[in-house]
Order: sequence, then structure tokens, then C-alpha cells
Amino acid sequence: MTDLPTFGVEEEFLLVDPWAGAPVPRNQAVAEYAAAVDVSNRLRPHLHLLLTLSASSAIYRYTDSGYASFRSVLWTSWPSAGPPPYFDSVESYDAVAETLLRAGAVLDDGMLYWDVRPSANFPTVEVQVADVPATVAETVLLATLIRAAVMMALDAKERREPVPHLADWTLRAAHWKAAHDGLDGEAIDLAGDCSTAPARVLLAGFVERLRPALKALGDYDMARDELARIAEQGNGAMRQRRAWRRREQVGDVVSEIASATTTFDIIST
Repeated sequence: MTDLPTFGVEEEFLLVDPWAGAPVPRNQAVAEYAAAVDVSNRLRPHLHLLLTLSASSAIYRYTDSGYASFRSVLWTSWPSAGPPPYFDSVESYDAVAETLLRAGAVLDDGMLYWDVRPSANFPTVEVQVADVPATVAETVLLATLIRAAVMMALDAKERREPVPHLADWTLRAAHWKAAHDGLDGEAIDLAGDCSTAPARVLLAGFVERLRPALKALGDYDMARDELARIAEQGNGAMRQRRAWRRREQVGDVVSEIASATTTFDIIST
């Protein structure tokens, strides 16, 4: 229980349908607050690729929503959700957080729902862009890629590489495209020339970009092979749509989700 004020039931329902759920954050240790802000900036061009991989909410209110991750579309109804701004200092991060707090858009630091943020309570970076992966294997792959991406960002900071400073509208467009198309569609290449390319190709390129960190962790082969398997067999959204198209019955989709959730894949590393 808490004495903090909360949004009313009606207001919360209007912002995010409670049945839609919320993205699941993944934490990765970062020792200093300033480093966490810097790492968050460096992760911005890649976060939408994690959304394409984890997309798993295509069916909403008894129909195909037209999005691979409709959950993320609902989630960005919050004024503090979605791709974060670029922060040139800890002070600028704190100033934006304070502005949102004074405006009543958030009640505390825990309601900063940006796709990536420094943790309010722990020495970690919280990556919150993902949908809710349906299987153990997809969850392990997602966590592995996030860990490696943070390692690469810290290394780039140590080598004083320039931080990509993308316009907010570019990030929002990439986020929307990722939520709409998912893994079997196209995504925007924010690390390149901002053209579109198959999401599977960009994700494979992302794994190769993370290769030094993945090799250091002993996870490169697993990440490469698991991504190839998911790309071939389908992620959550792709499997849900296959189930839906059989008879357009929500029961078939629920059965697919339940089966995927209770099937534990053995991942070799």
C-alpha cells in the first residue's frame, strides 16, 4: 500500500486499457547516474528493433488491430512514454522529469515510462521499449541483446565516441513503424541513412554490431541462431495472427498464447 495519490479509474482506463497490460522492463547495471543518461542516449537509435523482435499484441478486442504491437501503441498514450528525448546532461534529464512532475503528467520518477531511462532506485539502465515476449527463448534473447547493447554503449562512452543525436520525430516514426510492421515487416534504419529495410535484416545487422560484447559474454552463437529461428518460425505477433486467421476466433489466439507460454525452449549457450 502507498499514501501517494493515484490516477482515478476512469482516467487510467482512458489512457491505457488495463487489459492491454504494460511493457516489461529489463534492467542492466550501470555504475553512475551520468553514465546511465549517456547510455540511454546511445541506445535510442536501436530500441525500435527490440520492439519489432518482441511484438506480441496483434489481436485486440476481437479483431486484428493492424499492428504487430498494439500494446505499445496504447502505452504511448502516457505523456511520459515512448522514445525519450536526447539529454545533454544529468541536469537536463532532471529538469524534464521535474517539469513532467509539476505538470501532473507523472506522480513520481517511477512513472517515467520512456523506452529507456536511468533507474530511479538502482544503478541500472531500464529498457522498457519491449512488448511482452511470449516464450522463455524470446525473453532470453531480448535480455541478452539489451545486455550487450549496454556494454557496447559503455565502451563507446569510454572511447569518447560521439553520441547519435536523432530528432525526436525520427524516433517516433521508427517506433510507430516497428509497432505497426513487427518482425515480418520493415523497419527504419536509424543507425544508417533512415531508409526502410526488412526488420529481420536490420536485427541481424544489430546482432553483428553487438558481436564484440556478445562474444565476450559467450552469447554470440546463441543470439545469432535464436534470432534466425524466431525470424523463421515467427514471434508472438506472427503466431497470434496465424492462429487468428484460422477461424477468427479469440479462443484460438488465447490457446496459442497459453501453449507458447508453457512451452519451455532449451537454449544452448
